[in-house]
Amino acid sequence: LPICAFGGRAVVTLTFPDEALAPGDIIRVRGWLSSPRPSSLRRDFDEQGYWATRGVFSMLKVWSPEAMTLVRASSERSLDRLAWRFHCRYREFWERRLPWDETSLLLGVTIGARGILPTRVKEACIRAGVYHIVVVSGQNMSLIVSLGVSLLLILSVPRRHALWICFLPVVFYTATVGGDPPVMRAAVTSVVGLVVTALGRDVPRYYPILLAAGWIVLQEPEALLGASFQLSFGATLRDRKSTRLNSSHANISYA
Repeated sequence: LPICAFGGRAVVTLTFPDEALAPGDIIRVRGWLSSPRPSSLRRDFDEQGYWATRGVFSMLKVWSPEAMTLVRASSERSLDRLAWRFHCRYREFWERRLPWDETSLLLGVTIGARGILPTRVKEACIRAGVYHIVVVSGQNMSLIVSLGVSLLLILSVPRRHALWICFLPVVFYTATVGGDPPVMRAAVTSVVGLVVTALGRDVPRYYPILLAAGWIVLQEPEALLGASFQLSFGATLRDRKSTRLNSSHANISYA
């Protein structure tokens, strides 16, 4: 059958390092094709169900560099290319200066590289109840916006101009860490907050998070069925509701 007869996505795993490969590159690969495995008595993780929520129904493993050919490289000045280059240099900088356990934890907190955490470090974070910070979310975007605006105000840049300028680091940081649902939610809500604040209006309560959810669903409809999307937006909506109830109780007590 022609290649166009197959639908869905495939997860391609390279068994060898390739530092030159970057987002946006078009490659041709040859390897062993298999299907995701369901859960069993020996395997608790349902690989098949997890990848199905992301539109993936096949796995391809490439064993040698000769089985991969670069068809067309992405532009050297594209946002994805520049962000990926920064991502790699950032990782290399800390890997040369810190032990691996400390490096993996730092990378997880700053650029969301949670998958490289050693097992014992991951278990320690779970027992301490701080595993949720080893992921890029709204706290990272808040730090970027706060530091950016503060620095620009120190440099005597008008506040409204400082808010517009902070779009650039938010967009670049989003491209650096990837487009997972928590990242996109934080990025879209930050952008909406910056726009509304720069225009001198109050930030609407649910508009930013609804726009973020709509943007993700338009790009990846299957993300709606993923645990990352559901937990990220569910927890955020719950926190907003709790904050509103606490504010109401505080007003009643004050009255």
